[in-house]
Amino acid sequence: MKEEPFSLSVEGFDIVGVLYIPEGVGRHPGLIISHGIPAGVQDRQDRGYPALAEHFCAEGFLTAIFNFRGCGLSGGDFEMRGWTRDLAKVTGYLLDRPELDGHNLALLGFSGGAAASVYQGAGDGRVTAVASCSCPAVFDRFRDEEGTSEFLEGARQIGIIRQKGYPASLKEWMDGFEEVAPVRWVAGIAPRPLLLLHGSLDELIPVEQAWELYRAGGEPKEIHIIQGAGHKLRTEQEAMAIALDWLKRVSSSGIVGGRL
Repeated sequence: MKEEPFSLSVEGFDIVGVLYIPEGVGRHPGLIISHGIPAGVQDRQDRGYPALAEHFCAEGFLTAIFNFRGCGLSGGDFEMRGWTRDLAKVTGYLLDRPELDGHNLALLGFSGGAAASVYQGAGDGRVTAVASCSCPAVFDRFRDEEGTSEFLEGARQIGIIRQKGYPASLKEWMDGFEEVAPVRWVAGIAPRPLLLLHGSLDELIPVEQAWELYRAGGEPKEIHIIQGAGHKLRTEQEAMAIALDWLKRVSSSGIVGGRL
């Protein structure tokens, strides 16, 4: 496979990522993998998302990973509405790649990245499938100003909030989570396929929220509760095997832009 770094300008700062291109000629189904909200300083020994991208690329997917604003080498400060705009930009980038089979572009998101993927998938008919891992139905923790202020302090310490005095409006920043809440948008993915994966022992997002999304979603949809798994599903072999099998099935199913 070939690795090709990319950098996209969004609202005056760079969104940085890597595209993994499968071996061989021809076009390939596309996949954008979106990370979650960082809970601490990144472990430089953790190859989690690059290793995951390599795995899916080796299975034939033109695979992009990237850092949302405020994370990794990307610029900006963490903000949920902004994350949806970052993902929209990466979606456009992949759709313009000559290696992409334009009839197949799936999103695979984790936690906060899953929320952004549901939002993007619901609003962009060029996305042909959405796989959501450990996704919240709603962002309960950002409905309380005191709790949100505590989160922001921690976010400054780990470096996903970088600009002094950011956000200028706490209420507006909090409202972004209400706006992007996946339960509001998940029905809009239908009639394109939806996969929900959740750990039975998720310590951050109760498993009932996965079922809430499932009930709100349209057909076709699948849900798999991974017994004994916590929030970090990208490290769960069973979960990623289910995701890969599902992606292979939907990428060859003939579903194009939401139409059979």
